[in-house]
Amino acid sequence: MKQEFIDQFNTLKKVPNERQLLQQRGRDFEELINNVFQEEGILITRGFHTSDNKSEQIDGAIEIDSRIFLIESKWVDSNLAASELFSFIGKIENKFFGTLGIFISKAKLSDNFINALNKGRRQTVLVIHGEDVDLLFDPENNLEIGKYISHTLSYALTIILSIFQLKHI
Repeated sequence: MKQEFIDQFNTLKKVPNERQLLQQRGRDFEELINNVFQEEGILITRGFHTSDNKSEQIDGAIEIDSRIFLIESKWVDSNLAASELFSFIGKIENKFFGTLGIFISKAKLSDNFINALNKGRRQTVLVIHGEDVDLLFDPENNLEIGKYISHTLSYALTIILSIFQLKHI
C-alpha cells in the first residue's frame, strides 16, 4: 500500500472528538478506501445515490475475482447497531443476484453485530473491522486490500462448504 494512504489513515486516527469533525472523518475514510481500491485497479465506482437521490447511498463498488462487491465504510467510535448491517444487506439484496457486500468498520464491531450476519439469511457480506483495518494500513504488512478480500472470500466459502458437508453426512 502506498505510504500516502497509510499517512492519511494515521491522520484520520488523530481527528479530535468533535461531532462535525467526526462526520467529515467518516467521509474522508470512505474517500481513502475508494482511493486504495482505485490504486489497486479494482474500483468500479465511488460512492453514489440511487436514481431518486434519496433511498440508497452506496459508498463504492469494486470487482474482485469476477465478483461485484458493494462497499459500506464506517468510522465511528461507538457500537454500531445491527440495523446498520441489515440496511446494507437490504441494499445488496435489491441488486442483481450474486452481488456481494463488504462492510468496513474502523471500530471493532460487537459480537451481537457480527452474529446478526448469521440470522437466517443468505451470506452476502464480508466484514473487515477493528484490528483487521489497522493491519491493512500497517506499512510492515504491505497488504493489498484486493488480495486480502479475495483470500477472505475463499476462506469463507471453504468454511461454508465444510459446514454444508457436515450437515449432510
